[in-house]
Amino acid sequence: MSHAEGTFRFQWFRDHLLEDVLPNWLKSSVTEEGLFLPHLDRRWNRLGKDYGTLVSQSRLLYNFSKGYELTKNKRYLRAVESGARFLIRNFKDEKYGGWFWSCNR
Repeated sequence: MSHAEGTFRFQWFRDHLLEDVLPNWLKSSVTEEGLFLPHLDRRWNRLGKDYGTLVSQSRLLYNFSKGYELTKNKRYLRAVESGARFLIRNFKDEKYGGWFWSCNR
């Protein structure tokens, strides 16, 4: 692969991430409580499953953090703040230690 091809592919991926993927995840998965609902169809509509998983919550926290880092869009920052609060308050098992695999609103 030439340098120009690599640059083109990187730019395509970056544009796709910032113009399509992250905005749709932000619009479709974030709840008022801060839980990220990962169960979406191909048109970014929720599938009616009212729970998230520790893995999906953590991945979206990372991705929204990167979205904020790259765009400085405060919507990403607010999603990270509410999502992190939700993770600590609800996924952490205070009684036995460790973390719950899934959690509902």
